[in-house]
Amino acid sequence: MTDNRRVQFQAILKEFQAKTPDVEAVSLVSTDGFVLADCSPGHVDEETVGAVSAAILSLGNRATAELDRGAMEQLILKTERGYMFYFFLECEVVLCIVTGNQARIGLILLDVGVAIRQLTEVLQ
Repeated sequence: MTDNRRVQFQAILKEFQAKTPDVEAVSLVSTDGFVLADCSPGHVDEETVGAVSAAILSLGNRATAELDRGAMEQLILKTERGYMFYFFLECEVVLCIVTGNQARIGLILLDVGVAIRQLTEVLQ
């Protein structure tokens, strides 16, 4: 991946995070765990984000295959402290979003559509 693409990805993630205040962290990760861009707090390790994302995505893909549900498009996890969203883009790339408990999910889902379109344009 070129540095120009990484800069573009980073700018899109920062813009999304800035206009969607419920978002605590947002990353763009390949399905094998390589972090392409990241806007996470300083205490969150980029490699951990990639590794955890790859593990979760692998389990999700296996579950959908075993249950004959087709390709996974998105995954939403509800936790004690908030939500984790995974949106599948092209080229085996996933947008990962972390929020707190009070997140307005409808607003996030609305705003993420714009970010996904912008990221997809850069990927092509």
